[in-house]
Amino acid sequence: YPSTGEFTQNPPASGGIESNPAYDPSTNTAFVATYNNPAIGKVLPTIGKGVAYGAAGLDFFKIRNVPGATNTTIWAIDVNTGQAKWHYDIPSIGYRGGVTVSNGVLYVPANSGIMYMLDSNTGKVLNSKFIGAALITQPAIAHDSNGQAKLVLPGSGAVGSLQFGFLGFPTQPGYLFAMGLSPPVVQTQTATATATATSLITQTVSTGIDPSTFYGVTALAVIFLIATGVLAIRRRKPAP
Repeated sequence: YPSTGEFTQNPPASGGIESNPAYDPSTNTAFVATYNNPAIGKVLPTIGKGVAYGAAGLDFFKIRNVPGATNTTIWAIDVNTGQAKWHYDIPSIGYRGGVTVSNGVLYVPANSGIMYMLDSNTGKVLNSKFIGAALITQPAIAHDSNGQAKLVLPGSGAVGSLQFGFLGFPTQPGYLFAMGLSPPVVQTQTATATATATSLITQTVSTGIDPSTFYGVTALAVIFLIATGVLAIRRRKPAP
């Protein structure tokens, strides 16, 4: 202004950073979603001197988006230096709600109905799940009555505008849902033990005559001598 021609504004009435960030104190890292949403429009005219603007200053009846320019970027920022550690791009959609970080995982809900789970240190996609409803609220993490951690957030009944994150009103009832970890897998390990038996055989090699053999032979010799003497006496003839 005072020019009345069209111009491109980014962000216009919606875009930039308009969702809740997250912070990980263990790595001193901040996480934020920014979405690029350039729009072409005109500035509203003023009527009368001293009349203040009562709106965003754009003619919303004539504003239009730049084709193919809408996208969202998830940023990890080093709080110590202000430099970006990594970024992850989500094409074609705007972003509203917020991100949540816990135990090395950054949870990123999207209004396309997809929940992204990113490695908070590298930005690598660990997993993603299609929920089937617009996710436009920052997730909360809490423990249930059994002590199990749950990720809780609402799913909207209508997707609304993917370009503007969510500018519109749901036409269908939404729902509240929770996500948790799968139960731990019990691994059974089978150990095979091999037993080795060792027999120790001791042989004693004797030198000389075994005592039992010696006494046996001696006894037989004595018996033989006695028997020989008896026979000799019986055979002796009487003297004349």
